[in-house]
Amino acid sequence: MAFEKSAGYGDRFIFHRNYVARTRQLVASHMGEDMTRKIFQLPINTWSGPYQSPYGLHLVLVVENNPSRLPNFQEVAPLVLEDYRRQRMDDMRRRKIQELIAQYRVEWDLSIQDLSADFTYVK
Repeated sequence: MAFEKSAGYGDRFIFHRNYVARTRQLVASHMGEDMTRKIFQLPINTWSGPYQSPYGLHLVLVVENNPSRLPNFQEVAPLVLEDYRRQRMDDMRRRKIQELIAQYRVEWDLSIQDLSADFTYVK
């Protein structure tokens, strides 16, 4: 069976449909250490298995197995910049929410017998 047609068989896996350009650590976090050890020793371009993971049985096709490497600065710079921008946006969003919350005071009357007590929002 061709790799491109494999998605039409079996159940959809909880994580990724394929693990192209994924690290050994990521595969292990999804498949378990025992199955990962077996996967990284499989022959290329041969369906193998079934292999047991914490999520069931899997057939595996390894089409490429490249050794890990440390990327150069030019490769990671756009990713780092995007992470920085996303973090800044998250920080600004949190600060703005805190500023909005600080403008309000919530008071409620606990003496009311009805537990769905009326809340008064005071700005």
